[in-house]
Amino acid sequence: MLIYGSLLSPRIPHSLPTEGAFYASPIYSKGRLLVVDDEPAARTALGELLRSEGFVVHLAADGYKALGALETFRPDIILTDLKMPLMDGLSLIQEVRQREPELPCVVMTAFASIETAIDAMKKGAYDYLTKPLNFDAVEMIITRAMEHILLRRELEELRTNGTHPKEHGIIGHSDSLNQMM
Repeated sequence: MLIYGSLLSPRIPHSLPTEGAFYASPIYSKGRLLVVDDEPAARTALGELLRSEGFVVHLAADGYKALGALETFRPDIILTDLKMPLMDGLSLIQEVRQREPELPCVVMTAFASIETAIDAMKKGAYDYLTKPLNFDAVEMIITRAMEHILLRRELEELRTNGTHPKEHGIIGHSDSLNQMM
């Protein structure tokens, strides 16, 4: 499925907000995403598609609003447009890197070139998508980034605990099990 920035998906009601949070099921969420795009139709369409896939999504119209959203919304991944007024996507990534060095940022742009892709990756982008977006590619990149996040968290937990869960050949954590070992 392609997402065109200038067209609203027929599945999206026109009454949806173009900024703020869309919440997936309060019981289960695949992750938390911050979508930053100055084009309201593209921002809303991508937000609604991601929400329908089970993500909690917060929308921001520019880099400054995205930085403000980071104060109250803790995303797992940021998806940002490259060219925006006030603060572009690369400036946003650089600012995010100073605050949250491990937070994956994916750049989306209609102005694709090898030079911009290289520049984005050098400045800390996790990945790079061209518009119109192919939603399958968006899902694949988000899935890969979420797997990377989970592996990083698991590694940090292993480092903090000081032992590998399979060290004794048994996987599990309980007081009685630890006493037995």
